[in-house]
Amino acid sequence: MPAYGFPRRPRVWEKLREALERRLLDQPLPVRLAVQRYVSLGLRKVAFEQAGAPLSTTALRLYMALDMTLGATLRRRLGLDRAHVLMTAAAPAHPELIGWFHAIGLPLLQMYGQTEGCGPAAANRPGHLRIGTVGTALPGMSIKTADDGEILLKGGNVCLGYLNDPVATAELIDDDGWMHTGDIGAFDTDGSLRVSGRKKDIIITAAGENIAPEGIEADLTNQPPISEAVVVGEGRRYLVALLALDAEWLAAWRREYDRPGDLEALAGEPDLRTAVQAAIDHVNAKRSRAEAIRKFRVLAHGLTTENGGLTPTMKVRRSAVCERTRT
Repeated sequence: MPAYGFPRRPRVWEKLREALERRLLDQPLPVRLAVQRYVSLGLRKVAFEQAGAPLSTTALRLYMALDMTLGATLRRRLGLDRAHVLMTAAAPAHPELIGWFHAIGLPLLQMYGQTEGCGPAAANRPGHLRIGTVGTALPGMSIKTADDGEILLKGGNVCLGYLNDPVATAELIDDDGWMHTGDIGAFDTDGSLRVSGRKKDIIITAAGENIAPEGIEADLTNQPPISEAVVVGEGRRYLVALLALDAEWLAAWRREYDRPGDLEALAGEPDLRTAVQAAIDHVNAKRSRAEAIRKFRVLAHGLTTENGGLTPTMKVRRSAVCERTRT
């Protein structure tokens, strides 16, 4: 079945932002403060636009002045000063990441689609962006949700089925020609599609709470220490996170705390766990008690295709990771 790609994240865009932010640390304090002011104003501008309200004239003028100077320099440093439209797809981009790029004058637009639909089915457009959504249906495509929230697609680009596999084909495409994506989503008041995760991955806790783990995992992997996250909790009283740490962050942490050794030896280090817990606390603060991560485990090895943690298309093998850790 097709997949949206949770919880893999758009690492190229994240690395671009991280590299720029690291570079700014070497700049004089007045430059750093000016950039912080510019980005802060840009984020306010984005928030107002999303709410359908204009930024104040004074703030807008200041932002435009900074955008023509600092913004132009930042875009040039990223090598994107000639870009007009930037797209991200195949994995969910965190709303904070998209907002940051928009704040510095780079319109990063998210798309949605599957291989069985020959690629894109929905997208945000320049001038019509809803951060946190994948936009509206592309020309020639129809999108709706079933009673259980599953996203259904129809259009000339939908495949005819799986070769020599009528059973799987019948599961994919119903009698009315709608392709069942296996993803769960809903439309907002603007008609843009929000994808919340995979239907088969919904967690039912011991308290009977239905929780989509992919959004929590996306929030976790938006934190600097965490590269990959798998949330488990089926039949449990609380959620547990299995975490792979970001290699670059871990290298910097090792230098700061002068801790040699591999991750397997460091996984139980109190200082390391404190840093990871702080990232989890940040995520928990924005979520309900039922969605809060109560325990976590740092995986001794990152997730790769070689160790069975990732598929060839770089999606996490949830069941394989859970079976291997038996948390």
